[in-house]
Amino acid sequence: MSFDLAVMSGRRPLSREEGGRIYALLGEEPWDELLEPDERVAAFVREITDRWPQIDDVPEEEVDDCPWAVEFDQSPAHVISCISWSRAEEVFPVYVETALRHGLYVYDPQDERLFAPEEPPGSTRLLS
Repeated sequence: MSFDLAVMSGRRPLSREEGGRIYALLGEEPWDELLEPDERVAAFVREITDRWPQIDDVPEEEVDDCPWAVEFDQSPAHVISCISWSRAEEVFPVYVETALRHGLYVYDPQDERLFAPEEPPGSTRLLS
């Protein structure tokens, strides 16, 4: 089991409902029918993986220290990351703040919340 987050293109405004709908469809529909390509997604991935490399890039003896449960599901318009529950409280605020700084949306399917880059910064602390 993991704590999942989805980064989505900031090319057009999204509502919480639309973010949830897109998240649910990303595994079923082609990403380019749901979101517009956004070069900021790749920049976000580079920055977050500079801090925490993807699990497939970590030496086998260090995999237990990796915060990612599996490799990212990503396209030029989105990233779905599965964070190990034991690391979620540490990774969550950094992940969300990094994406927002890049002008991207973050959807949290656990709480059905959408963090939007155009809104004033709020608490990104993970509440238990």
